[in-house]
Amino acid sequence: MRTAKGVGRMVGIHTLLQMIGGAVMNFALMGPVTAESGYMMNAAANSTRVSTAALFGFAVGALSLVVAILAWPIFRKYSEGLAIGFLALSVAGLAISAAESVAIMSMLSLSQQYTQAAGADEQLFQTLGKTVGAARALFV
Repeated sequence: MRTAKGVGRMVGIHTLLQMIGGAVMNFALMGPVTAESGYMMNAAANSTRVSTAALFGFAVGALSLVVAILAWPIFRKYSEGLAIGFLALSVAGLAISAAESVAIMSMLSLSQQYTQAAGADEQLFQTLGKTVGAARALFV
């Protein structure tokens, strides 16, 4: 059995990894994709970067569940309801990360269709782009 101090250190390390990973995903990986000309133009050209960002975002979301599992024995000693609540919130956070990853991949798919359909109705794609972008904004 691990000591509370050891569990606290592990929780702290995983929380720091989660914070750093979130910054890397949003600013390093997705930053160039959402530059001035917008993701409709940039995402298709950076498809590997966008796919990596989606996978990385899901992995960062999974770290919250790791933290809850690590903290479970300590929280349960003091309040089983608190431990269950924290675990439930972590599972919900992972589900939200998965939904955000799906939204990112939808943005990539729309961008690829936009760049392939050169003579298509640009207004339609811009409207769809705003809709898909708004769906991701719900999770950010």
